[in-house]
Amino acid sequence: MTTDVELQGLASNTNYDEQEDMVAEERPKKQRKQRKLILIISCIIFSVLIVISLLSVTIPLGIYYSGVSPPSYFSWDDITNTIEFQIDLHPREDWSEDREKMVAIWIATINHYTDLFTIKRHQAIEDPYMQYHIIGTKEKRCSLTQDTKIRYRSYSSGETVIDVKGTEHGFGRYCAEPYWPAEKYYSASKQKCEEDFHPCFYKHTRGTSVAFDDPKKTFPFCESLSDVF
Repeated sequence: MTTDVELQGLASNTNYDEQEDMVAEERPKKQRKQRKLILIISCIIFSVLIVISLLSVTIPLGIYYSGVSPPSYFSWDDITNTIEFQIDLHPREDWSEDREKMVAIWIATINHYTDLFTIKRHQAIEDPYMQYHIIGTKEKRCSLTQDTKIRYRSYSSGETVIDVKGTEHGFGRYCAEPYWPAEKYYSASKQKCEEDFHPCFYKHTRGTSVAFDDPKKTFPFCESLSDVF
């Protein structure tokens, strides 16, 4: 009887030791997983810090290379970082015959491939406008650099918008282009640094637009533009 009890006790101790061994084996696995998770999180945080550091360095470097310092009223926080995708309207025959059908296809496609937002046709705001570009790159005009573009838009709502933008510069430098608006138009302006994706290429753009409530506002002279930008 005594022997049986001793054997049972021995078996119980053996099972307990096996459980201890299993727990001991699981602990290193959990520790390895925890270390791996900490490493991943550390890498993500480090990457974010690198990006922030690059932004803080490359933009001021761009100002240095452009040779122009921003005015005192200007703030980098007022520049919006954007990404724009150009829609290629092909086949053009389908757009001319049934535009609403093609718009519906595009909306459905965009909503299918993104979870960031949902586009609804009945919430869209349409505001037709007349547009043309002002050529200011030649010596007999405004002597602007070749990559500077000036666009004029007159909207049916009665608003006139003039914008200036530069393209084709590398990251950091294109954001530092001196396209800030004049102080008196600062509150009516919008500024952006943009990645502009086209069907066959992409580019970087630094742009600023200023809106006027005057539907007949024009800019006939270089002085008219320098008064705004």
